[in-house]
Amino acid sequence: MAVSKALMRKAGIVLSQTISIAGDPYSVSLMPTFVLKLEKAEEKRIERVIEDIKEGKAPVRALKDYDMDLVLEVANRLREARRIGPDAYIKILDYIGRLFLARLLGYEDVPEPDPEAPARLTGKLKELLSGIDPVEVVRDVRG
Repeated sequence: MAVSKALMRKAGIVLSQTISIAGDPYSVSLMPTFVLKLEKAEEKRIERVIEDIKEGKAPVRALKDYDMDLVLEVANRLREARRIGPDAYIKILDYIGRLFLARLLGYEDVPEPDPEAPARLTGKLKELLSGIDPVEVVRDVRG
């Protein structure tokens, strides 16, 4: 840790500084300026991607490689500034939620929806429920 701090100081990056307020010394931690510049550059890229999504030039999947907290922050800022409408904002929030769930389930990205899945699911449910008598179910429920 001391080596990296020394290298950062040598590069001109100040991590902390002692200042004096009313004669008492205080240590103040400073964020390295290059981190702020990188974050601002990434925010600008996210803004451009969101603008492209709004205009229909890019799919919402273009956001998957960015930090979702930063995407949400930028989307909120653009919505408050009325640079994106509610439809684009909801589309972004929907994708963030689905991406979070997909990553919890072990996927890299949100899987493409299968257009035949609802029909297959309906068929499976009919098959499973075909042997059940509805009158018996009502009797079991009522006791």
